[in-house]
Amino acid sequence: MQKRRNRQGGEKGGRKSRDKKFGSRQKSKRVLEEVTGKVRMRGDGYVFVIIGGGPDNDVFVKASKTRGALNGDTVRCAVTSERKEASSDAAKGGRKDAARRREGEIIEIVERSHKPFVGVLHIVGRQAWVLMQSRNMPYDICIDFDTLPEGAKRGMKVAALVDGWDKGEPTPKGHIVDVLGMPGENDTEMHAILAEYALPYRLETQGQNPEEQNSDQITEAEP
Repeated sequence: MQKRRNRQGGEKGGRKSRDKKFGSRQKSKRVLEEVTGKVRMRGDGYVFVIIGGGPDNDVFVKASKTRGALNGDTVRCAVTSERKEASSDAAKGGRKDAARRREGEIIEIVERSHKPFVGVLHIVGRQAWVLMQSRNMPYDICIDFDTLPEGAKRGMKVAALVDGWDKGEPTPKGHIVDVLGMPGENDTEMHAILAEYALPYRLETQGQNPEEQNSDQITEAEP
């Protein structure tokens, strides 16, 4: 089983704080330029800041330099090293590390992503978390128990948005935007996929009779 970051229920002494993970800047490096882009996170916590104009412009950021930025966030990033071209010998050998992208560190989260993260709701007493099952979100989300929506029960799949990540806290905080259902059910799994991509999956047709619903669908399909 893959070891997860910040899995709740473990010993507090074994947790690393956000400060140690992403915290204060260590040595100041020479900043070549500052860029703004969107975060594309990987399961190990490192990210690429996507700038546009081709992959050569993207910036690789180590997990320890992300400052709590998460997948889909818009960030400002300081570029600290330029892309390294492949040597002729490395290129001929087809080595994966023949060329490296430029590297940097995130210095500001401009805006949090509006796309929800999908996971399983875990409740212990009056504490709640959404345990992540996403390849681009390695951190569980802490939920204020008093904000749990009606019908939300332990073990259900839910969609949650991150509100922030306080300094010194082991996990980000957020709120649940939708209760998707029990894992394994067809509707739950379909809605989970659509929710993660911020695609609509609930019909706004409550209160209409079947004829009205069909009429709406036909009208929408017409050019």
